[in-house]
Amino acid sequence: MSAYTMTRKDGVVLDKVDSRLKTKIMHWTAVGTGVGTEMGNNGWTGNLKILGDTLIELQFPDGEIAKNENYQVMIGDVVTSATIEQYEGYLDMFYEAYNKAKQ
Repeated sequence: MSAYTMTRKDGVVLDKVDSRLKTKIMHWTAVGTGVGTEMGNNGWTGNLKILGDTLIELQFPDGEIAKNENYQVMIGDVVTSATIEQYEGYLDMFYEAYNKAKQ
């Protein structure tokens, strides 16, 4: 439970009850809210889905991971539409799960 209020980037102040709800904070899913987050318009959930779908479609490609000038996550020369900030840890998680599933 949140003990504090929170001010969103758009200036809306959330009370103690609403400040604990990710849907009110708009951190998890920014799509359709009109409010961007540090995760871009995809939100956290959308970005993880993009990364997971891309990895599955391309069968977990090898390559350096980085972001391009548009803040999109890249794996080697593959450009995803994911704009999540902490992408390295999430990619590690996906690859670890994939490697465990192959065993």
